[in-house]
Amino acid sequence: MNLNFTSISSRSKKIATNVAISFGFKGIDIVSNLLLVPILLNYLGEVKYGVWITVGSSLMWFFFLDAGLGNGLRNKLSEAIAQYNNEVAKSLVSTAYFLLAAISIVLFIFFIVLNTLLDWGTIFNINQNLSGELTSCLFIVLSFGCAQFVLKLVHTIYTAHQAPAYSSATNSLGMLGTVICLYWASSSLNDGSLTTIAYIFSGTNLVVILLATVNAFLFRYKELMPNFNSINLSHSKDLLGLGSRFFIMQFGGIIVLYSDNIIISHIIGPAEVTPFNIAFKYFKILSIVFGIITYPYWSAYTEAYIKNDTIWIKNSIKKLIILWVCLCLLGLIMLCSSEWAYDLWIGGLTKIPFQLSLMMLIFALMTSWLQIFTNLINAVGKIKLQIIIGLFEAIVNIPLSIYLAKITSLQSSGVILATVLIIIPACALLPIQYKKLVNKRAKGIWYS
Repeated sequence: MNLNFTSISSRSKKIATNVAISFGFKGIDIVSNLLLVPILLNYLGEVKYGVWITVGSSLMWFFFLDAGLGNGLRNKLSEAIAQYNNEVAKSLVSTAYFLLAAISIVLFIFFIVLNTLLDWGTIFNINQNLSGELTSCLFIVLSFGCAQFVLKLVHTIYTAHQAPAYSSATNSLGMLGTVICLYWASSSLNDGSLTTIAYIFSGTNLVVILLATVNAFLFRYKELMPNFNSINLSHSKDLLGLGSRFFIMQFGGIIVLYSDNIIISHIIGPAEVTPFNIAFKYFKILSIVFGIITYPYWSAYTEAYIKNDTIWIKNSIKKLIILWVCLCLLGLIMLCSSEWAYDLWIGGLTKIPFQLSLMMLIFALMTSWLQIFTNLINAVGKIKLQIIIGLFEAIVNIPLSIYLAKITSLQSSGVILATVLIIIPACALLPIQYKKLVNKRAKGIWYS
């Protein structure tokens, strides 16, 4: 009994420490994100701001094409660490970096070909005078992004060691550096250039994640430093097998989260992306705050499940549900004060309809609800149900978004309404799966 108590105490203490540290860094993220909007709006204007946000949404599709390697590595590395097997852990890390580097090279070549074939101006529904600048912007972001694509595995290393606060620190430094550089550009330059923005965002984040990688392998986790001798392609089956399942599961999420801006830009116009994105950022504060609390649980759940510590898992889920109810109350306060908050934040640069804010609040609360259960389900790798749900979302989201935005009078509010409607099945089914898993009654699709 004492050993079990010590295990629970140690695990919970580690989570609490990381949550406390992450709140500090995420506070920097939230403030930085809020500051970025008026700086970018003043520098780029409403239309170019919408174009920039749409560019980011488009390229996120590429950056998620890692075959789920990050999530596959997180689970396998957490298991190796829990079993104190440093040799296997180092081999897993080395193999994952090798595989992701190979994928990154293929993606870069694919994009170079795609960039010459597609008319981005028509796709984004923008003035053809901006097409050349947009093509250059995409090339810059993608080139820097391919390097980040590989280096981002360092976040998995920190998280597998139940130290996600280091990942939070990396993201916060990147955001803070970006804000400082953008403020300089907006006050010193007057060109409203998309390429300038691309260099600032991409370059700053690349430097910061490179420093985080150096810190991880030269100081904190020297025993895991990847090298060619430790590459073992027999691990590919474990990493890509589990990872590919995560990728298929995430595919629906990618479409749900990153197609909305493209749909709005193409159907309504890039200027309409601006109020949509501002409302999204405002209510995203809720999911960021809740994510700070829930994110450290993933690797802790893996350890607890391996050690059959179901009591700790159940108690953790109950606490998170209570916190989610508190989040709902906070969300209602944010909705009631949204008009005042927008005016204080961006002044009269753009107007956000109340119905758009309402839809964004519902979306933020629903995705936060899902976080409670997906961390446990993902941690134990029982994700077949999520794969099916993800494929359903991928098939339905785009046509439903177009219908609600174009055929009805809802416009951008209809796009987020479509997203809300298609994630209802996940909100209902995943809590059921959690109960079956934790009570050892899961069979069939619930256990695969």
